[in-house]
Formats: sequence, structure tokens, C-alpha cells
Amino acid sequence: MNKPTLFLLLLWLFGGHCMSAQALKSPLEAFTSPELARADFDKKLRGHDGEKVYANVGLAHYWLSVDSLQRAFMHANTAVKMFPELNDKRITQLAEKYITVNSSRTLVIDIIKIAYEKAKIKNDFAAWDNFLRHFPKPNFGAVNKFYTEGVKNRNEFLCTRLKTMPSGELETTLATYETDLRRQAPDCFKAASARQLAMLFKDKSWNGLDSFFKKNPKHPLSRDTFRKAFITLMSNKNVRQMFEFAKRNTESGFAQIAMDSGFYYIFPELIKRGRTEELVKFHQQFPYSSFDSQLDTFFAQQISAKSTVLPFRKETNGVFSLKYLPKTTAALYAFYRNFGTVWGIDQFTEQHSEIPMDKTVFENDRTLFNMGQDRDKTDDFIKKAAPTHAAFKALQRLIYKDIKNQKWVEATTIVRKYAPFFPTTDKRITTLIEVLERPLSNVTTEKLSPNVNSFSAEYCPVISADNRTLYFCRRTSQEDVFVTHRDGEGNWLPAEICRGLDSPNNEAPMTLSADGNEMLLFKEGQLLFTEKTAEGTWTNGRDISPNINAAKWQAESSFSADGKVLIFESRRRDDVLGLQESAVSFGDYRNENIDLFISFKTGENRWSKAVNLGKLINTPFRERSPFLHPDTRTLYFCSEGHGGLGDMDLFKTTRLDSTWLNWSEPIHVGKELNTAGEDWGYKISTNGRYAYYSSNQDIWMATPLPEIARPLPTKVIAGVMTGMDNRPVIGTRIIIRDKIKGDTITILKPDPKTGEYAVVIPADREYEAIVVNPQNNYLATTIDLTTTTSSTGDMERRDNIKLFKKDDVTGAGLNFTFRNLNFDFSKALIKPESFSELDRWADILKQYKFKAIIEGHTDNVGDDAGNLTLSQRRADAARTYLIEKGCSPEDIQAIGLGEKQAISTNNTDEGRAMNRRVMIQIRQENKQ
Repeated sequence: MNKPTLFLLLLWLFGGHCMSAQALKSPLEAFTSPELARADFDKKLRGHDGEKVYANVGLAHYWLSVDSLQRAFMHANTAVKMFPELNDKRITQLAEKYITVNSSRTLVIDIIKIAYEKAKIKNDFAAWDNFLRHFPKPNFGAVNKFYTEGVKNRNEFLCTRLKTMPSGELETTLATYETDLRRQAPDCFKAASARQLAMLFKDKSWNGLDSFFKKNPKHPLSRDTFRKAFITLMSNKNVRQMFEFAKRNTESGFAQIAMDSGFYYIFPELIKRGRTEELVKFHQQFPYSSFDSQLDTFFAQQISAKSTVLPFRKETNGVFSLKYLPKTTAALYAFYRNFGTVWGIDQFTEQHSEIPMDKTVFENDRTLFNMGQDRDKTDDFIKKAAPTHAAFKALQRLIYKDIKNQKWVEATTIVRKYAPFFPTTDKRITTLIEVLERPLSNVTTEKLSPNVNSFSAEYCPVISADNRTLYFCRRTSQEDVFVTHRDGEGNWLPAEICRGLDSPNNEAPMTLSADGNEMLLFKEGQLLFTEKTAEGTWTNGRDISPNINAAKWQAESSFSADGKVLIFESRRRDDVLGLQESAVSFGDYRNENIDLFISFKTGENRWSKAVNLGKLINTPFRERSPFLHPDTRTLYFCSEGHGGLGDMDLFKTTRLDSTWLNWSEPIHVGKELNTAGEDWGYKISTNGRYAYYSSNQDIWMATPLPEIARPLPTKVIAGVMTGMDNRPVIGTRIIIRDKIKGDTITILKPDPKTGEYAVVIPADREYEAIVVNPQNNYLATTIDLTTTTSSTGDMERRDNIKLFKKDDVTGAGLNFTFRNLNFDFSKALIKPESFSELDRWADILKQYKFKAIIEGHTDNVGDDAGNLTLSQRRADAARTYLIEKGCSPEDIQAIGLGEKQAISTNNTDEGRAMNRRVMIQIRQENKQ
């Protein structure tokens, strides 16, 4: 200890806390120098008893003045012990020099307190051991607490050392401190004794254990009644039996050896698999394990890598001791401190009652974080509290007005001023600066018309795949689902409440299936499936799955285009990153921690257990409003934890593989789509050019989206599907599949009232649709989903489908165009992607014994004779294929008609494409 520190301790002790007025009189004051005083005291040590007492007190003061506490304590304690031998005369003489038995005892106690404070400051094994060895507890004064604390701290450091000591040192140390350890730390003593025994028998047979105890009868485990059972256990080398033995016989010293031995075999695999929960339970049951050092490193890495402290929370596992996990302690505290709030600090101290940290750290942080509530101290707070979340939020408040007024340069200047106080790798700062300096795109934002927005609150917009229908939530006295449609000019019609969803409960639309006939509904914190009926109403809804509705609150969600994947937001869930509750504004549900989860459809009405989307997307703060674009790869979500301009900003990430758990680094979509406030509920149109979202309790639209915010290209196929009577066909399903691979992509159904259907599919592959209706014997048909780009830049196609039954084939029969019969230019060789279409027709002709005429048609490009020949060759090719598939040659004719029967203009590419076709006319046998 340096002299200034000693001086401060002496000043504190002698300044009125401990000593009487008499004790302030030091024998040193009678001499001109300390060295003269010491010489005199040494001389008087050879005098009578009174002089010896005087000399010991004087030497105690001398050695205290030069920071030699052990010598000071020895002399002061000697003086106290000599007082009972003094006669009254000697006692009176000493009193005249301000030396009494009480003042001497006070001097001893004061030296003890100084020694205790020195040990506390250094706080290691040597310091506490030195305190206990060289400053034995006197039988006077209120000093018990110092020795209780000293023994406790010394034993804690000792127990940590015992885990790594070599065999010889371990045996000596256990013998030296056996009494204290047995009394003060029995679990530690038992574990160390077990370790010693395990080291002695390393690579040896446990059969020699009995002989060992006969030679060492004083060994702590020599009388353990489970000795024989342990020997049998270890000879079997059954890991499960080792754990069962340790669990059943926790009082046995052999339990520790059995548990450590079992973990020796499985520990590497548990670490490899990241089985935190199991390892936590092991540490709680055996906190002195030889694996503690490895566990400490592992736990600290898990906290940092996964941003979760759930396995270490009191309510899930009981009080989690941090005594022997210094790295874990540091990682846990860094996690709680990152919130930048007093609440976060209090949560840490509440969760961990035995914290091996200097308590002044907590008090200093409480003082600092209280500063964040004072707007006048924002500058100082950011500089001192960075990089905590609260410091970043304070920086956002500083630029609020500039963001609101679109003063990007001024906002950037402020952010750059405070950037040095955050790590250079802090993505919140680098993203914020990049977004502020990113050139503006020409984006128009507008609030939707009064037909949508009212004097009430509107939010949660859900747009249909064809961009013609908008569902949303309107809150009056409760939350209800409303719907509006575009008219022929693209304007929104007056919104109406959705019939069937107008219950007394709080309800809001979450996501819509691609065909528009199924909706995922929010209802009082749960997600329900509801379906559109033939009357145009909606069903009451059914629970989507207990695996999804596992918490009290689930809300905004989004299906993949094939309906097999659901991404949704949830709070108060066990596996949210960070804390279930909020450390930002506790008690305010808007600031509770919300994460995004994913679940996979495993069967009819069955969904897998939801999985957290992980640290790359989720943070210990709010992530909301997931929207998976129909391209099936682009995910939009709003986040508070990733930083940005305001409370919630829109981010975009791209799926990297088929696991749905690997995503690209989220990118901020830009200041055009975000404000300084809270913007959320973004839904991106199928063509990627529009965004609908909620802001200030109204629904807005932004267009066109900046390039950085756009999804991958998609195709939209839409139309009306009816029977030959032009009425919707009930029970029809459309199976979308890859044209080349044949993989099923999704299954949809048309609107039961109108027959309308729509599907959105990625544009990077070719697809076909198989239409089936087994209930009413409608014949299957195939649709080629090749699309063209419209003048507006949309990949879209309108395709009205007619379905027929066998009984519809009357009179002259029915004519159909082969939808997926393709040839190379000027050739009659059928391409492989057309085989499935011809196979389907072959099955129909064979099953229903239809007669067929195949007609070939061309456009007007080229000479008439050549077109006629080409059309005949193509019709013949189709006939030949059907015959090879088992159709009767007598039932099929082939006719080439060239360019004679055009069904569209030959002046455009689109018209000529429609004229180049192969048709099939079918009729029943014996009918004309």
C-alpha cells in the first residue's frame, strides 16, 4: 500500500471513528524524530513491566507510521496482554502518558481494521491469508465481522486454487486448511478431497482404494460408506450410472468424483453442441468441479455470442452463483450494463445475490445512468455512457428535430461529433452515418384517403397479392378488421368492417395467403386461421398451433408464398434474446423485448416448434413487423436494436439457404421510408415498387421504393377460374410446381364466391400449375406460368381458366389449347418441358375414351405453304406422342391449318404468340 493510501486510512480511523480522545495522544509526539523514538522504545523494552508496556505501545505507533502493520499489531497486542500483570502504580504512571488498557485495545482493533481494508483492496488469496495468519482475532472488540468476511474470502480464493493444484501441493494445502474448510466450506473441502483422491488413482484401478484407506485412515473419504458402491460403479464405466450415483448420494464425497468422471466422457460433446442448460445445471450442483475454468470460458462466450442470459436467471434455475466464474460474471454484467439504465443494474444485482465484484462499480453506474434522465446533461451522458443502448437513444433524441426537418447535414455533424465515444465497429453508428449521407431517391409518401384513414387509429395494413384489396385494423373502442378495394381508376373505396370478424374482441389482420382466401388473424394476443366463405364472410378462426401461440402475446406475422413457413413476432417468450421484460421502460409494453420467430408447416394443421431467428436479426430490444416478400427470400422487419433514425426503422435481409435460419446482414432501407418517430407494419407490394405502412396511427403508402429497398423480381399470375357454366367451382385446388423438376411449390384455391385466384412466384424459375377438383369430377388442366413483362414493368399475367366435366363434352365437343406445348422456332420437335402437359391429356383420353382432333396453327410470318406444312408437322408430333403413351391411333386425328384461323392480331409480338398454338378438340364416342 502506498503512503497516501495508508494516510487516508489512518485519517479515517483516527479521525473519530474508533479511538477515544486519549488515544489521539501518540508516544511519538514526545520525540523530535521517529528514529529517536524507536531507539528509546527499544531501550525501555529491557526495563520494568510498565516501561515495557509503554515501549510496546510506542513501537506499535512507530511501525504503524512506516506501514509495517504486522510489527505494529505484535507490539500493540503484547501491550494489551501485559496490562493484567501491572500493579496500580504502573497503571497510573501509564495513564499519565495517555496509555490505558482500553486505548491499547482500541489501537489493536484499529490496526486490525487497517489490515482488513488493505486485504479488501488487494482482494486475493495471499492478502486474506496474510490477514488471518498475522492478525489473529483478539478476545475483545467488535471485530467478528472482519474475520468472518476474511475467512469467507480466503476460502473462496483457496477453493479456486484447489481446483488446479498439483497432487503434492493439494495434499499439503488440504492438511493446512482442513479445519477451516471443514467448518466454513464443506462442499469445497469434499470436492478438493475427491479431486486429490482421483489424482492419486489416475490411470490406476480403483480396486486399490481399500488398501489406500487402510494406509491413510485420516483421509476425509476414508470412512465414506459408499466406497464399495463407488468402486463397482467405476469398474463398469457407465456414464448414466455415474450421474445417477452422484444424484442419489450427494452427501458422499465420491459423488463429486462420479459426476466429474461422467462429465469427462461427455463434456466435450456438450460444449460442442452448446448445451448451456445442461452445463448450468451441472455447475449449480457441483460448483467446485474441475471443469469450472472451461465452463467459465464457455458461459462467457455463450452470453456474448447469443445475447441471452436466460440460463442464468433466478426464476428459471434458482440463484446462479458467480463465485467461481469470473469471466461469466464480467459477461453478464456487460450484458445488463448495455441497457444503460438503473433498472438493468438492479436486475443484475437482484438476479445474483453473491456477486464477486466491487460494489462501488454498481453505485457509479447507477449515478451515471440516472444522468440520462436529465435532458440538460445529455452531452455528458452520451460521452460517459457510450456505447450503451441508452446512450445511443440519447443521441437519436439529439438529432430528432433535424431528422424531422430533413436537415441531413446537421444531423450527420452531430452524430460524427459523438461517434468517437462509440467503438469504431459499432454498426448503429456506422449505419446511421451511412444512411444520413446516402443520396436521396425520388420517393413520394402519402397518407391514404379518408376512405381508409379516419379520426380513429388505423394500422396493420395487409395488401393482397394483386394489389387490389387492402385489409387493416381500425381501433375505436376496440380493434376490428376492415377491408377496402380499388375501383377501376385505382382509388380506394370506402372501407367496411369484415363480416365474421366483427366480434367484441381485439382483432387485427396479420398476413394473407397468396390466393387471398386465408388470413392469419391477431385475436387477443393469439394467432388464428380464418377462411373466406362462399358468401364472402370470414370464419371465426382456429388456433394455428400451440407451438406458435406458446406465449401470451404473438402478433404481426408473415407466410411464405407456399404457405409452409411462418415468421412472426412474440414477446414474453422464453427464448427471446436478452430479457423477457424491458430494461428501457419497464412496465410499458411498447418497450418490451420482442423477437422474430420462425415455424415450419409439418402437416395438415401442424406446425413445428418456433425457433428464434437468431442474433443477426434479433437484438435484446424490439424487432417487429416481419414481412416475407412473395419472392420467398427477402425479409423486411422493423427494429429498435439495430439503430437508425428513430424509435423503429425498417430493415431488409435476404435468406441465404434453404434452412431459413441463415440471413444476410440486415441493411437499413433508407431515410425515405423512415422518420424520427416510430414507423412499423411495412408491407411491400408484389412488384416491389410500393410500401404500405403505419405512422402516427394512419396508413401511408410510399412509391417508388429506393433500389436498395426492393425485393427480388417475382411473377404474378391471376385470373378467374370457372366451370363451363361460368360459375365458380367449389373445392378446386391449384398445384404450383417447377416445370423442369416437378417439385410442388405451393397449393392455392380460388375465391369460393368469385372464382378469382392469384399466385406470386419468384421470377428466376419456370413454373406450371395443375388444377384439380376430385370432388366433382372436373378434369385436371395445366397452366403454363410463363409470364411477360407489362408496360408498367410488372411481371404479370391474366389467365382465365375453364374447367370441364365428362358430361360437358357433348355435341361437337370442346376445344382447348395445349397450354404448355412448346417448339423451337420453325421446328416441330416437342421440347421436354411439354411432356407433362401431353402426359396429362393422354391420361384423359384413355380414361374417358374421348375422340380427339389436334389442330396446328401458326402466325402469318413466312409464306402460307410453309406455315401450313409447319402446323401439320406440329400437330402430327403431338398425335405421335399421345399414341406412344397408349392412346388409340383410330381415336386421334391431326390437322394443320397454318395461319388461317388467327385468334389475335399478327401486328404485335403478343398477338402472334397467341396465334402460334396447338389445340385439341375432344368429343365423346358416338356423339357429334
